[in-house]
This record gives sequence, C-alpha cells and structure tokens, in this order.
Amino acid sequence: MNNIKYFLILIFCIGSFYAFKSPDFKTFKAFLTSESELVIKGHSNVNSFQCQYDITELSDPITISYKMVGDNLSFSKAKLELNTLSFNCGHKGINKDFKKLLKSDEFPKISIDLISAENRINDSELFVMVEITICGITKPYKVLIQVEKRNDDLLVCGTLPLDISDFQLEPPKKMLGLVKVSNEIVIDFSLVVVKN
Repeated sequence: MNNIKYFLILIFCIGSFYAFKSPDFKTFKAFLTSESELVIKGHSNVNSFQCQYDITELSDPITISYKMVGDNLSFSKAKLELNTLSFNCGHKGINKDFKKLLKSDEFPKISIDLISAENRINDSELFVMVEITICGITKPYKVLIQVEKRNDDLLVCGTLPLDISDFQLEPPKKMLGLVKVSNEIVIDFSLVVVKN
C-alpha cells in the first residue's frame, strides 16, 4: 500500500476549493502536520488488522497547481508518493506480509494523483477524483471527503474502500490456506493541512 494513502493526501488540496476562485492556474505549497493520520484496515476470516502510515515521512511541503473549471477544481500538479516501508501493522509478521502483498521490493512507492474536486455537496463535504497507482497499475476513484476549515489549517477526513484484486494483488494465505485475508481494505484518513 506504499502509495496508498494517502491517497489520501490529495485531500489537502481540497482546502484550496474554499480559498481560491481564479480561472488561471495557481500554485501553492502545503504540508501535513503531525496530527494527521492515515490507516489501512483489513480483515481475514480469523481477525482484523490495521497498518498506520508514519506521517513524519511526509514532512516536506508538497507543491500543488490548480485552476477553477466552472464550479470545480482541476489539478495539474498534485501528486503524493507514499513509501510502502513506512506502514506499521503492529506486528513483525503482519508487516512482512503487508510488504510482500504490495511487492515492496519491486514497487517501493504508491502514488496518489489528485485530478479534480467537484462542486460542494454542502459547506463541509465534497467529492474528489483521484488516481491511485499500486504495483504499476493505476485506477481512478471518487472519494467523498469532509473538510473543516479551522484557524490556521484544514482538517480533511474520509474513507476509501479498495479491492486489492483491482491491482492484481493476491492476499496472503496462512496455515495451509485456513486463514484467508479479504480482498477488501479500507483507507481511513484524517489529515491536518497547512498552506505554506
């Protein structure tokens, strides 16, 4: 899930939806604070697991270019890359399986491209279109996010369900196939975004 998430960081761009209304491309830098969280959750026929991303890996500012197209935002530079080795599932064995699932040796990064943000549902919710690339395979997703504008930052939250078979990934089987991990995972994110 290296690049996953994040997926999720694309969300910080959503803040610009509230702040800027120009027809020309604009560029700004944003970064995530240490309060941010990104967790991948899954389950097997025996138990559940969750893998938390080390947000300190995303301390560098991210450059974003965007413009208004009608009532929507279009992005040309809003790409986030996640290191698959920066997920911690809480147990050495699960970490090993997780990295094997994501083929970390061959594909050490997961990329998330923010494509657009659609017109708002209300003052705090809107849809974003993203493209997630895992193991060299890219898939588009439409994600509903909640945005809360605070004093100096934005809180962006959402949930993205994924089917790992869409990326031609096979979940690990344990104990001669008696323990099977589900193809379905969920990415939960709560990102605190500051415009630089």
